[in-house]
Amino acid sequence: MVEDALTRFGWSVDVQRAQTYDAASNMAGAYRRCHAIISSRHPLILWLHCGTHCANLVVQSAASSIAQLRDTTACVHELGLLYGRSSKYRAVFRAGATSGEGSFTTLKPGEK
Repeated sequence: MVEDALTRFGWSVDVQRAQTYDAASNMAGAYRRCHAIISSRHPLILWLHCGTHCANLVVQSAASSIAQLRDTTACVHELGLLYGRSSKYRAVFRAGATSGEGSFTTLKPGEK
């Protein structure tokens, strides 16, 4: 899924040089987890333990200083909450999403 997400954003996995996750075993496990899978496929991508939290703090600080990005992120977050809590809103979203181009029926990636 990580490789798929990078590809969808137009980023080549081949030029990535670092990966970092928190201590969650499903991400950072040394043998069969995300870190191990990516490292086996792309040996030049180094793994750094727990750097995600620091990177997240830096990104949050930078993003909060840009009003347009901060407001857009807050709006998307609120829409996600509304989508998750309201079956009526999900029905409205599905009707609108299937009436135009594409076939999106959910806000969650990978689901239809």
